[in-house]
Amino acid sequence: MSSRVGMTIIEMAADKIGGTIRKGKAIPVLIGSVLGLVLGGLSAWAMGAGNFGYYIGFSLLGSLCASLVSASIFTRPPSPPENCDWLGKVLSSWILTEKTKTSTLYSCYAVTENAIVRLFQNCYPGSTTPDFDEWIRLLESGVMPDASATHVYSLEGLECLEFTPGSHFVTLFCEQNDHSTSSTIDCGDENTVMAFIKSIETARNIKLEDSYRAMRLGEAILFPCILFSIAILFVTGIAWLSHHWILHPPQPPRGKPEGDELVRFLTWAGPEKIALFGLIPVGFAATWLIKRVYHRPQVRVLSPVSASL
Repeated sequence: MSSRVGMTIIEMAADKIGGTIRKGKAIPVLIGSVLGLVLGGLSAWAMGAGNFGYYIGFSLLGSLCASLVSASIFTRPPSPPENCDWLGKVLSSWILTEKTKTSTLYSCYAVTENAIVRLFQNCYPGSTTPDFDEWIRLLESGVMPDASATHVYSLEGLECLEFTPGSHFVTLFCEQNDHSTSSTIDCGDENTVMAFIKSIETARNIKLEDSYRAMRLGEAILFPCILFSIAILFVTGIAWLSHHWILHPPQPPRGKPEGDELVRFLTWAGPEKIALFGLIPVGFAATWLIKRVYHRPQVRVLSPVSASL
């Protein structure tokens, strides 16, 4: 419980410090950071610090404090509200919630006539939950809501939508300024995926044709390769550690007549037994990898076929 409270306090302080520094003018904050770094090092020298770590700690602390003071004095003028009239009418929206040990991350998606808007808000215990209806109302009136972070994905030059059947992640491909861009949208569930597709058809006044293709080889084997590599490294590392401890037994912990339980277990098992049992996870990962190479999953592709519904 105490560690969770401590992490919450640290995260809240980090957000507050970062927000204060971001509001300051760049050049004064940079100059203050350098001066604080020098003054912190000189303070450590004046105190007769003999450990190099003290110099680093005092320098970083001085740099942080000076940056905060500079940002508080030389604050950027508030920017006028961003004009979002070009976004158009909001056709659909949904809210996703991701809870961590210390905070809750809210993601609000809104599909408009010309873009997809994603708004983030990180809330800590005791803070107010965002008013999502007010966010949508502001978007409708052409004003971008004041969220922690904002991403806007333009629908101009829409090429296609791709997603794996059963998945709630949809990849949006668009061609803008002679460059192809891709953006992944998290719809939360399959029903929202279907509603999202209908909103795209309404927004662009198009009909999306349904087709399937085999997943690209690189995409299909990415996660199996990662799992296979982790399994190989893990089994190899444990086997090497067992071999090393057999040849060079470590001293038992202070106050204990016998060695550590992990040391005793690995020296008893030996690298041969560890490698034998390690074939289970390695074989599982290798089987999945081979299966993905020869039987790649199908990807659903939705492409525009007409200019009117």
